[in-house]
Amino acid sequence: NLRGGSGLQGGTMERCLASNTATMMQTDHPLQTAEPAAHVKWSNPAGVQVILGSKSYTRQLLLKEMGVVYTCEPADIDEKAIRYNDPKQLVQALANAKADALLSRPAFLALASGSLTLLLTSDQVVVHNGIIREKPESENEARDFLRSYGQAPCSTIGAIAVTNVATGKRVQSFDTATIHFAPMPDDIIETLVADPMTYTCAGGLMVEDERIQPYLLKIVGGMDSVMGLGKRTTRQLLNAALEDSMGS
Repeated sequence: NLRGGSGLQGGTMERCLASNTATMMQTDHPLQTAEPAAHVKWSNPAGVQVILGSKSYTRQLLLKEMGVVYTCEPADIDEKAIRYNDPKQLVQALANAKADALLSRPAFLALASGSLTLLLTSDQVVVHNGIIREKPESENEARDFLRSYGQAPCSTIGAIAVTNVATGKRVQSFDTATIHFAPMPDDIIETLVADPMTYTCAGGLMVEDERIQPYLLKIVGGMDSVMGLGKRTTRQLLNAALEDSMGS
């Protein structure tokens, strides 16, 4: 997710955002090429617990829309310690590292005991002209990022992993989208540069932000993928991780 990820190591387990914090944020977009995903739901089999290894608001929102009952236990790993130049290799390594970190913690295993538990972890980066972009670290970097999106499209590259805690089975998939923008005016860019939320987003990119909607031309893929959890991919992985565990 563009807002996801923490550079902190250690950290304490956190609970999910309360449902009353939900906004009118749209998880489909009229300019996306993918079929709308508003109807995509998960069956929530009885006796199955889902744990989201993230505190990302948008990932929580997407799971809620899917009807997934879940709790949050952020991994809070040192993401900067894992480096690859290939974006798919990087996000896959980070999604796996988050799962492995949680599975190594007695407090997490205690939470997961007593039920069939699926652990969902993920990571995402923005790629522009073949270069990985993470969160901007200065106003100048944020400004340069935002200006560049009107010159060439950018892509979100995500990895989603679901681990069956009882069996150790892990299934994973990539989730991508490409976003085309018209050039943004300087006054819009400066407004975004001044917004602290810009610095919590990979590539400084808040695709759902109303201020940039007039300059968004097309999303090749789905808005849910841009936001960090493609619903169809997530549903497929949740079901695949449960295979051989249900009905016996």
